[in-house]
Amino acid sequence: MLISQFESSAIDSIELVRDKSYDLTIIYKNSQKSYNYSINNKEFEKQLVLTILAEESLGKFINKSIKSGDIVVLNTGKV
Repeated sequence: MLISQFESSAIDSIELVRDKSYDLTIIYKNSQKSYNYSINNKEFEKQLVLTILAEESLGKFINKSIKSGDIVVLNTGKV
């Protein structure tokens, strides 16, 4: 599921993936790289949607999720 209809100064798009070796891809506005993550918190997707709907800072939410270990970066690639 590609999520790109949100306002964020840091994040261009987010894709939730269920059938690959990773769970989440984030493309940041300041680079032309995609970052693949593993999701370690079963509530992450729900929290992500609630953050977007509340129009809260998506960059802050993602950064907090990385620091807490809810998502873990696996690799990067060119977009």
